[in-house]
Amino acid sequence: MHHKRVENRLDQRINLRGGHGTIDMYHLFEESEMLGKAKMCTRLVVHPQCSIGSHPHNPEAEIYYVISGTLEMDDNGQTMIMEAGDIMFTGQGESHGLRNPSDHDAEVFTIILT
Repeated sequence: MHHKRVENRLDQRINLRGGHGTIDMYHLFEESEMLGKAKMCTRLVVHPQCSIGSHPHNPEAEIYYVISGTLEMDDNGQTMIMEAGDIMFTGQGESHGLRNPSDHDAEVFTIILT
């Protein structure tokens, strides 16, 4: 199965998980297409000064892979800077969130595993 970029459903989320601003969420695959292996598979566009509030993952897990830009990540209460090519795994009750402190959009590939 494949999808063209223009076929990705756009879901704009405001103040996602208690964050600030608008996050553009492009669904690469719908949950019904992933054979019960994943809950979500998206490309996020995090606009300047926008954020996703810190939130836990239990029992599922989530992977963040930074495609472009620079993001300030919350990894269980510790702040770290992540750039293109960096990756984060969160699960087993751990929490994470992100913020774009720059003046340019950042892009993140995300997948929530079930």
